[in-house]
Amino acid sequence: MKGTRWRRVPWVSLSCLCLCLLPRVVPGMMTTSVKTTAPSPPLTTSQASTSATPSTATHSRSTAAPAPAPVPVPPETGASLLPYGAGAGDLEFVRRTVDFTSPLFRPATGFPLGSSLRDSLYFTDNGQIIFPESDYQIFSYPNPLPTGFTGWDPVALVAPFWDDADFSTGQGTIFYQEYETLYGERSLPVLQAESWIRKITNNGGFKARWTLKVTWVNAYAYPAQWTLGSNTYQAILSTDGSRSYALFLYQSGGMQWDVAQRSGNLVLMGFSSGDGYFENSPLMSQPVWEKYRPDRFLNSSSGLRGLQFYRLHREERPNYRLECLQWLKSQPQWPSWGWNQVSCPCSWQQGRWDLRFQPISIGLLGLGSRQLCSFTSWRGGVCCSYGPWGEFREGWHVQRPWQFAPELEPQNWCCLWNDKPYLCALYQQRRPRVGCATYRPPRPAWMFGDPHITTLDGVNYTFNGLGDFLLVGAQDGNSSFLLQGRTAQTGSAQATNFIAFAAQYRSGSLGPVTVQWLLEPHDGIHVLLDNQTVTFEPGHGDGGLLSRNGSVVSASFDGWAAVSVIALSDILHASASLPPEYQNRTGLLGVWNNNPEDDFRMPNGSTVPPGSSEETLFHYGMTWQINGTGLLGKRNDQLPSNFTPVFYSQLQNSSWAEDVISSCNGDSSCIYDTLALRNASIGLHTRAISKTYKQVNATLNQYPPSINGGHVVEAYKGQTTLIQYTSNAEDATFTLRDNWTDFKLFENGTLLWTPKSLEPFTLEILARSAKIGLASALQPRTVVCHCNAESQCLYNQTSRVGNSSLEMAGCKCDGGTFGRYCERSKDACEEPCFPSVRCIPGKGCEACPPHLTGDGRHCAEPPLRVIQLLLSEEENASMAEVNASVAYILGTLDMRAFLRNSQVNRIDSPAPASGSPIQHWMVISEFQYRPWGPVIDFLNNQLLAAVVEAFFYQVPRRREESRNHVVFQPISREDVWDVTALNVSTLKAYFKCNGYKGYDLVYSPQSGFTCVSPCSRGYCDHGGQCQHLPSGPRCSCVSFSIYTAWGEHCEHLSMKLDVFFGIFFGSLGGLLLLGVGVFVVLRFWNCSRTSFSYLLHSAEASP
Repeated sequence: MKGTRWRRVPWVSLSCLCLCLLPRVVPGMMTTSVKTTAPSPPLTTSQASTSATPSTATHSRSTAAPAPAPVPVPPETGASLLPYGAGAGDLEFVRRTVDFTSPLFRPATGFPLGSSLRDSLYFTDNGQIIFPESDYQIFSYPNPLPTGFTGWDPVALVAPFWDDADFSTGQGTIFYQEYETLYGERSLPVLQAESWIRKITNNGGFKARWTLKVTWVNAYAYPAQWTLGSNTYQAILSTDGSRSYALFLYQSGGMQWDVAQRSGNLVLMGFSSGDGYFENSPLMSQPVWEKYRPDRFLNSSSGLRGLQFYRLHREERPNYRLECLQWLKSQPQWPSWGWNQVSCPCSWQQGRWDLRFQPISIGLLGLGSRQLCSFTSWRGGVCCSYGPWGEFREGWHVQRPWQFAPELEPQNWCCLWNDKPYLCALYQQRRPRVGCATYRPPRPAWMFGDPHITTLDGVNYTFNGLGDFLLVGAQDGNSSFLLQGRTAQTGSAQATNFIAFAAQYRSGSLGPVTVQWLLEPHDGIHVLLDNQTVTFEPGHGDGGLLSRNGSVVSASFDGWAAVSVIALSDILHASASLPPEYQNRTGLLGVWNNNPEDDFRMPNGSTVPPGSSEETLFHYGMTWQINGTGLLGKRNDQLPSNFTPVFYSQLQNSSWAEDVISSCNGDSSCIYDTLALRNASIGLHTRAISKTYKQVNATLNQYPPSINGGHVVEAYKGQTTLIQYTSNAEDATFTLRDNWTDFKLFENGTLLWTPKSLEPFTLEILARSAKIGLASALQPRTVVCHCNAESQCLYNQTSRVGNSSLEMAGCKCDGGTFGRYCERSKDACEEPCFPSVRCIPGKGCEACPPHLTGDGRHCAEPPLRVIQLLLSEEENASMAEVNASVAYILGTLDMRAFLRNSQVNRIDSPAPASGSPIQHWMVISEFQYRPWGPVIDFLNNQLLAAVVEAFFYQVPRRREESRNHVVFQPISREDVWDVTALNVSTLKAYFKCNGYKGYDLVYSPQSGFTCVSPCSRGYCDHGGQCQHLPSGPRCSCVSFSIYTAWGEHCEHLSMKLDVFFGIFFGSLGGLLLLGVGVFVVLRFWNCSRTSFSYLLHSAEASP
């Protein structure tokens, strides 16, 4: 059964809104009826023209909006929109809702706007292209700024036509296309945009690298259901990475919004960067009807109408993202040269004794930085940077010797001067990092004094041969190397010393290169390069081959083999360094195979065992004498044929100058030279050079302490992160290169980081061994998260903070948050409400102004009832007088719903025979539908008759009365035509119940639309009590008899089990007692009459 009791519920107020906004409403103040005393908008004439014939009446909405004011058609050419639509390759994006936004566009180069380089942008249905602060700050902003752009606006955007549009009715669409022309690609739309930009800016060098074309096609104003006219226009944004421009194109005759229906903020055109740079369209200072007709605006720079042009960048700046991307495009994905075959020395000290590396000065790397470089023609080169303590900092590849800028600039573009770490990762893919982990020092050999030789396997011996000798003859698959030496007799002593060296290098990419070192008087060295004298200028070398450091002249052959020569005491001393690829080659410097036992191998393949006598070793050495002409050419002196040197064993018995010999401190090479040459100074020089070479060998094989630990440090704001670093050196102590307040590093390698700010810094950890005096450096990536919640951190999506090692993690906003750090909570007040409408935080916009309808953010005039009048008068009235008089008459109708006259046109007709001056007028009048009271019934069913009656009973004007009261001739029903009339079912879609959810619109002719709760119409079954809550009606079910009602509407019944079983067992007991009683009666009857028969059907047998 239906319940008849229901709780009294409040009625709710009405407001107009298009149907697409119905799914979600905001509860508001509820009253039993709606009344307003707000005055009607001022009467305006939106179009006035002269026509020869009356307009044809229609019963549907007009598709062409009348012009707002008499504006002559300009003779200038209108700008044509660039081709758009599917046929032009565009993509279509539209949502059939009142507001929507496009997906984000992310130009690889970024987009210069004002003084910033923006990462992303999107367009909206409301004629804007917006540059958000973060990917989660996406709003459509339907209401233009009331004051125009100021430069410090809360949103950075470009506005070709910012006004509240509505695509929800299925009309209109948006096309877009993105053009990426980073590497010189071209398309016709981009070429056309470039042509316009070059012409307007007078800059013929503009080449677009990224362009976006957005076309709004047949866009209707909100609410589309009852607004007139649509707009078609186009925005083109284009940038070359450093400069950016916007072109607004408006279809000639395609901007048709009805100005009279725009009751909020007027359209806004121009742009604002949000950081102080902006420009408002020149139309913003023009009358309203000109603002809404930008297709008629003349651009003086182009001579075209319907074209607006804006420079969006404040100043031109280099775009390092673009530079990096173009460089990456020019490089193979993986380097083709031998990038993985070169490493850096692990310390400056180690590298200075590696003669393959030469010190250079590169000012681009900053203060306190020193560099060593090595070049090889067939595998490229490498440069290494070192800090103040000699610690290795970084290494990079160089393809061509001494051309540092072509390599350093791409590194700076990709890794230092832009904020996108992914570009640095792509750079390192083309140019992998150069470290020192695989560095192998060269194997040096020495020739010094009265020749003492240390072989490549470290065997020491003395050889006083006289002549030209092969020191090294080596080759591999890419190159070959020869080193020869020339000796001469040292004065009158039976000993020799080197007076010249010559080295020749050949490779597949280089012809033979020959260098000669010739001893000159007073410890001078004459250097020849391919038989040409080399003159060293201070601070300069010779193309990377030769270098001079004091009295030392070095040659590095293609970064592969190196020779260093010094002159002391009129003796040449030399060292040679060879790469591992030259192993197993022979000469006076031995067989290099890490086996000292076979170093004395002769050209015929036989080997002199180590520990042999000096005489035997002398004969071994002479087998490597060069017969004929070698690299040093013919000798100028005649060599004795039977020269035999004095041996050390012969000198040990000498008692000469024992006090001088004692200064050698037991150094055998010093003692030999001192005794053989009878010159203590030469002996001490020999000792000093021997000591230096031993120190060099130790340094080359000595590595700084390692730093083991995380190469990436991640931390959340305000929280302390602990990272432990260790070293392979027991005495290593850890320090920071620069002290930062957020970091603390203990000597044992414990690093504490508590990020408190986003001030850029570069974290560099040093580990130094006091024992060996060497240090290492580690520069880990430091990633800080400043998101509102730690769960929102995206440590794999970072951006660099300044030119530092600090990177900021991205944020994935959730829980209704947005902003760069998800620090803001989404609120209905984030987007401004309609002008003069207040927004309540947490709830949203209040109701629209009294004369408008909508949800508070979108407001518009209610739908209109439109009629056409054909009038006549004999007073020769003006158009303004007719307009005012008609407005006065229609405004005095019983139902005050008149809004305005949208058209007043005088109709030319032949003069009557009587000659009286009769003028005929066509007037389009608009009335406003309102949801309350009998307004709808009056406008739909009584208006035409009321208008005829109003013009029939006119009071004649007295002569002294104002001409604003024109007396018209009476009209008939044939003079009043319907233009637009909306039936009740159509109007119902324009109104909504603004309040508790679930109220229904109910129409009656006298009351209009009323919001009625379902509770008043039997919403609850079986006597349930109905209560209307903010979330909608709710039933409180009641029980009756043995049943319990349940369900959303109390529509289901369930029996109470306790009552059921009580009745069941009670009935069963009653039946049992009845059965017992019958049994007793029957037994008694049988005892009194033992036999009795009767016809059961005889009536008479009955008592």
